[in-house]
Amino acid sequence: MESLGKSGRLFSFHENPNPSCPIGSNIHNVLDDKLDEIQAAMEKELTKTSLADVVASAQKKIAKQSVS
Repeated sequence: MESLGKSGRLFSFHENPNPSCPIGSNIHNVLDDKLDEIQAAMEKELTKTSLADVVASAQKKIAKQSVS
């Protein structure tokens, strides 16, 4: 996705964690695959939504707020 910048990843965190830190040295091994799965699922779901759908939803909410 172009909107995600050069990496193409929705989720990003420190690329060079401290190897002496028990969390930092394992964070990519623990999270990278899971975050890639989550991003793929979100992208798949977004293919079902068009910009026209988003605009229509926004217009409905605006109209509802105007009535209230």
